[in-house]
Amino acid sequence: MRIEAVKAEIERLALSYQAKASSLTELKQSILHKAFTGELTADFNAADVALSKGEV
Repeated sequence: MRIEAVKAEIERLALSYQAKASSLTELKQSILHKAFTGELTADFNAADVALSKGEV
């Protein structure tokens, strides 16, 4: 009985790991997409312009 409980826990953890790995892959792709489209630096560029104009 104990072996079956351990096996079930291992399977549960494996599924959890696979789901998290998939989520990390999706996050990576999203960040890469934003980096290549300039979305990650858009706010920084706006802040730089505001600073250079003395608006902040």
